[in-house]
Amino acid sequence: PARFEPAARASQAVLLSYWLGERSFLWVVTRDSTEVHELPPAAELRSRVDQYQAMVLRSRDPLDLPGSEAAVLYQLLVEPAAARIPKGSRVIIVPDGPLHQLSFTRSVSPHFAHGPSGIRSAAFWPTMATPSNSRTQTGRTWQ
Repeated sequence: PARFEPAARASQAVLLSYWLGERSFLWVVTRDSTEVHELPPAAELRSRVDQYQAMVLRSRDPLDLPGSEAAVLYQLLVEPAAARIPKGSRVIIVPDGPLHQLSFTRSVSPHFAHGPSGIRSAAFWPTMATPSNSRTQTGRTWQ
């Protein structure tokens, strides 16, 4: 919500905050705007995350497989926000439920890769309730 715009401004980041339930949502919070996108229900996303994890455990590179769960998860979870993430941005991800199991920066999202469409860094907050007392260490947010 809009009350997190000051956090985005202070951290000089784009916040991607997920809320999963029967109706699921992605909030994209920048320093001066907030957008909301409806996502598939939590049960569907959990199933896709489980399929993705099974693929990774079989030692397959999810990004090498066309139509893979990584591509589908990117399309569902990141693509709605991609236009709001400028090149070179810092992104803070606030996952929910099964999304805590995903590696957004390594496997799911080509937007997070280094290179022309890459971002500067990504951090993970366990909840939007605690960003002001967090500190970033090695790409993850720890308290």
